[in-house]
Amino acid sequence: MVTSNNVSKAFNSMWGEQVESLNYDSRVWPRACAVSERLWSPQDVVDQTDATTRLTEHRCRIARRGVGASPIVPDYCSLPYTPYVEF
Repeated sequence: MVTSNNVSKAFNSMWGEQVESLNYDSRVWPRACAVSERLWSPQDVVDQTDATTRLTEHRCRIARRGVGASPIVPDYCSLPYTPYVEF
């Protein structure tokens, strides 16, 4: 259940000399998900293994929607097969 105690007012910034439109998604979304995990979870939720599992599952969900988020840890995310289309 979501309560006002679980949510903080916050923002996540991304800055980098090597960030451009081609790698923006791969850099921003994994970090934004990690910040959201920390802010959304109660303070007594501190198990990094559990958080890694949740973040890995979420990364697969957003990757299936076309977001180019890079993996949180070395993992395998089964995406639906998309045949190569030559333009």
